[in-house]
Amino acid sequence: MSPAASPFTDPAVVSGLLYGSADRLARRTGALHRARVSGRHAGHVIADLAAQTATPPRRNTRIADIGCGRGTTTGMLTQQLPAAAVVGVDISPALLAAARYRLPAESGAALACADFHHLPLADASCDIVVAAFCLYHSAAPGRVIGEITRCLRRGGTAILVTKSTDSYRELDHLVAAAGLDPLALSRPSLYQAAHSGNLPALASGHLRVQRVIHHAHRFTFADLAHAAEYLATSPKYQLPAQVAADAAALTAVLRERLPDHRVTTTSTVTYLTATRHADEATTTPATHRKRYREGSGRQRAEQNYRWLASLGGPMRLPGLLATEGQDLVFAHVDGRHAQPGDLVGLADHLGATHAHAHGAELGRARLSEPFRTSSGHQIPGFLGVRLAAVARELASGSVPGSALTIDQAAFLLRGACDGPAAFYKDANPRNFLITPAGPVTVDFDELTLAPFGYDLAKLVVTLAMTHGLLPARLITSAIDAYNTAASQHRPGSGILTRGKLMSFAELHHILTARYLGHAGYRHSWDTLRPDRPS
Repeated sequence: MSPAASPFTDPAVVSGLLYGSADRLARRTGALHRARVSGRHAGHVIADLAAQTATPPRRNTRIADIGCGRGTTTGMLTQQLPAAAVVGVDISPALLAAARYRLPAESGAALACADFHHLPLADASCDIVVAAFCLYHSAAPGRVIGEITRCLRRGGTAILVTKSTDSYRELDHLVAAAGLDPLALSRPSLYQAAHSGNLPALASGHLRVQRVIHHAHRFTFADLAHAAEYLATSPKYQLPAQVAADAAALTAVLRERLPDHRVTTTSTVTYLTATRHADEATTTPATHRKRYREGSGRQRAEQNYRWLASLGGPMRLPGLLATEGQDLVFAHVDGRHAQPGDLVGLADHLGATHAHAHGAELGRARLSEPFRTSSGHQIPGFLGVRLAAVARELASGSVPGSALTIDQAAFLLRGACDGPAAFYKDANPRNFLITPAGPVTVDFDELTLAPFGYDLAKLVVTLAMTHGLLPARLITSAIDAYNTAASQHRPGSGILTRGKLMSFAELHHILTARYLGHAGYRHSWDTLRPDRPS
């Protein structure tokens, strides 16, 4: 399921079921706040961050609270910064009516009804813009952040707040265990469009990220009735019609099917502060535009990107700002392509990324067949795609010095399918940008299942084809770094031996030989391989 298909980003659901009245949000928030046992109220954290930003306070400080809802955070901002001019913006007339009722007249807060993709605020008119728990209601949150940037004065600060994709995951188990929604565990997170994992990348396309703070929250619902109060407000599940949105009916079914008990769940709330630079000449961010010959290629790359972004974890991605025709428009990333000296660091990064993906989703995948993710994206299997490609390349006679026959390659590919699943994303030097904050992964055209270590082998081969022979000790250090990172993130996720890596490298030699003389590949692997395959 893409963000556009999520109930949280469906305009009809947002304007109707979710926020057509203030009642659902009040019941949802009330149930959750009564269950909270740890984790500071987000409104207080936001108000403190705003106060720190506005130090020393100025009488003409202008603050916009985007997605202000019933005005809870808006009110806390006016209390913390009484001299500031605060405006709350929301698309829901019902929520704004509730905010007007709840905000004291002396707060002086103004309220405006508008879509956050088109804010009713002048260019460079705000010192601080808050967007809390709302960016995940846009299928294109980068556009919203672009609007926020437009409204900020140079040197102004954005405070962006969201949740992790695994928030309230324990409630999925409860719903599934009761048989109310058998697919509860595989339904995508409501926060997938803008979550703790991808928020820095989304923001960096427009702003200079200053701080990222993660707060762990823990909730204990007193009993099944208390949990049902919250579940009845969630659009995530497909519940039977007779219990959907009816907390009492839902409670009765839960108690009929499960022993009554306390239900504990968790969530990570992420706060990001970022500034619009004082010397910025324009509100339009630098971009990178990737054009596809066919719309299907653009669609596939976008789906690959969104799935990788939904995983969170150690992988850093550029912000996807827009989809325009057959183009994907990404935020520009200042960085350089990978070089041999980056191999060990990238191996550590790949090991952590693959182990995280295995733990998050791919633990259910089989390498010999396609895998459908919890968001509905289908990732091709490893065996069929590679076997056909290897056979085609060997039959062409264009692979110099291949150490594998087609039968040997087929045997190796089939044997690799017995291990745990990671993924392959064409790890060549041009598909990483090295930045002071770490590597950024770019280019999302190709994504398949693959065994642990297969992507690292591609990086070894293509670095050598680009820069020449790699020292054997460098490859050994890379293997050690990969295994250490993988085991720290997911114990038992797979051990990469030198022999296995070199066998994978021979497969990559077969598949990459045709590009020799192009794309920066100046050296043939058959003259560079440090080991024969085992």
